[in-house]
Amino acid sequence: EGDMRRGICTIGLRCILDYTDIRPPQFSTIRYCRPLMAAIRSFQSYGLPKDPATPKVKPKSPKRRWRNDPALEEKFASILRKALHESLSEAVADFDILRQSSGCTLPDWAAVKMSSVLAANGNWDDAKKILDRQYLMTGANDRFARNASVDDHQIASALQRILSGNNAYSYEIAKKFYIALIDMRFCALKDIALKVFIERLIERNMKRRFEQ
Repeated sequence: EGDMRRGICTIGLRCILDYTDIRPPQFSTIRYCRPLMAAIRSFQSYGLPKDPATPKVKPKSPKRRWRNDPALEEKFASILRKALHESLSEAVADFDILRQSSGCTLPDWAAVKMSSVLAANGNWDDAKKILDRQYLMTGANDRFARNASVDDHQIASALQRILSGNNAYSYEIAKKFYIALIDMRFCALKDIALKVFIERLIERNMKRRFEQ
């Protein structure tokens, strides 16, 4: 107990020296013990931890973990390959069949990714329809609890996919896409997404300068 009190006195003295102009001469720990204990209590009233040796640390929220369905992921990967390398309209039809199939709960990340593929091809209307259907049919409770099954890196990848599309309006479509994701609670305003837009703006401005 004596060691603990001396430790508290030392930390309390440091607090006083840091936050005041007091510079006492040579002193004894025992002599200044009671005044320092009183000073520490006053510091504690402003929110300092009661035990200096073990300060309170806010516990980190647990990472979200989603159960992956390998069969669903394989089907979606096949649809995505068809959209990128074969027929986009057929891929959309297959995606609707997958979404409506019995016993299949389509995760948000799949809807966001498929929507971004359509948006990258300049088809914003159909891209918006995919997000609307996902918003109305599945996962509303999780999304309103800010627990959507799509992470920040997937959002950033979707935006990069749209911005990299060969479309004169890709930047405007990407903005509409991101605003729709925020409005439908698929994601919140994040630095990683803003970084994608800023990098694209810088790249576009540099390109214009070289063209001039």
